[in-house]
Amino acid sequence: MFEDLEVDMPNTKITNQSDGDASPTPSNYEREKLHMEEAYIFEIAHIRAMVEEFRGDNTIRVHAWIEKLEQVFRALKLNKSQQLIAACYLLTGTACIFRRTCHFKDYDDLKAKLLEEFQGQECNDQDIIRELLRKRLQGEDVSHYVREMIEMANGCNIAEVDLVDIIIDGLEDNSSLVVMLYGAKTIAELKSLLPRYKKRRFYS
Repeated sequence: MFEDLEVDMPNTKITNQSDGDASPTPSNYEREKLHMEEAYIFEIAHIRAMVEEFRGDNTIRVHAWIEKLEQVFRALKLNKSQQLIAACYLLTGTACIFRRTCHFKDYDDLKAKLLEEFQGQECNDQDIIRELLRKRLQGEDVSHYVREMIEMANGCNIAEVDLVDIIIDGLEDNSSLVVMLYGAKTIAELKSLLPRYKKRRFYS
């Protein structure tokens, strides 16, 4: 189904309305119009740079993923055909298999079917919190670990200060250095302390 999808992209050509073979110089209006059309050329790379793929394996809640996806749609001013293609490209794993086996007529139809299929299979808040508690820092990439924890908690009903404490506990640092992080009450405060913490833990 997806292979047959096409997007109507701007394809403006400057035509020669005068006699003879010489092509006229484009007017300022024509050049500006062409520039604006080129600025809105749709590339899937723009979407993938801002929205993670949806696998349908409970690591990302489908409602939260769609909300983030549609924020990008609005920012890039994508039409419905472009939205459908972008959504299909970002479905992988189980979600990709579902896309290939279900029938949909447009983006809104696909969205409704994704919500119907995957919303009921999502982990509840307690399941997500248990996963967060099990996750631990691997190696020295503290920033990557923190971002993964934030992503896992996306859409979960958990107090921000509790998430911060879980993230710090997952660092598994028994030294006195970790004390500097426990003053953080928000994710933003925690992130602001990480550079100093990483420098003292791994590079001092």
